Amino acid sequence: MKRLLTLCILLFYPYKSFCLDTTIYINSATLEVNYADGIAEYQTNVFVQKKENYDLYCDRAKLFFITEKALNSTAKASTGNIKKIELYDNITIVKGPKIAKGDFGTIYPKEKLIILTGKVALKEKTKTKEQYLEGTEVKYYIDKGIFKVKNDTTTSAGAKGRVKIIVNEATNKK
Repeated sequence: MKRLLTLCILLFYPYKSFCLDTTIYINSATLEVNYADGIAEYQTNVFVQKKENYDLYCDRAKLFFITEKALNSTAKASTGNIKKIELYDNITIVKGPKIAKGDFGTIYPKEKLIILTGKVALKEKTKTKEQYLEGTEVKYYIDKGIFKVKNDTTTSAGAKGRVKIIVNEATNKK
């Protein structure tokens, strides 16, 4: 019974992780929990939603939490004990009209930061403009709603890569 209760607590564990005043929902086809190592692995069609902030999709996610054994004897496991969440394969973050895609990602709940790396693209389409950015890393500061893009690649000639930006301003035709 205690094991079942602990499993139920861990299943809901990540849902209040980033800020105690908001809820996060995680859906996936399968979930595997390793209590000894403090890892919960979500697999197949993972969907993470933070209401009024962002939606995130990926193929696999690993949630790393601090185990009760690692805490001192007076501390209890709580939702604030998530170290990080790693995201794998086909990652997409949707924040209003902004869409960010990447190969690998990490969420740092305490810092309220999501980092996407690999081949990263950021698109935004509004009524007045459409823009597209490419780089090797996107940092999304959750509370501030800020995206930062950089490109760390080097060309065969040794030149440093640059962030690619395309902006298309919509014109009012009368």
